Amino acid sequence: MLKASTLLVPEQIIYDDEIYHINRVIAEGIDTGADGLALDVITDVGPRGHFLAQKHTRQHVRKIWIPELTHPRLSLGDQLLPDIRQRARAKFDRIMAEHEPEPLEEAVQVELRSVLDAAEQELGV
Repeated sequence: MLKASTLLVPEQIIYDDEIYHINRVIAEGIDTGADGLALDVITDVGPRGHFLAQKHTRQHVRKIWIPELTHPRLSLGDQLLPDIRQRARAKFDRIMAEHEPEPLEEAVQVELRSVLDAAEQELGV
């Protein structure tokens, strides 16, 4: 990639993933039905009220997707959160250390091996 127009920046992979998910959520749209808008709950709570005790809130709050990088969970205590680039790099490093991809199906592995063998033979490797 050194001769390419850009270099691979691991943090950018994490940023791009979050940007994709933000746009995916937006593209899915907003529920403007009676349950989604919860107009009856808004009427019941009224001005100066809060929604935390409402059954509707408890049922729907966990469905909300919140981006990790741009809206990090606050840590307990006086410890400051790392900046966004450090958080992205930490997530990248964690994925690289922990992720174990599923192996390809046996038929796909056989086909891939035959393609690689043919390429090696053609190149004289």
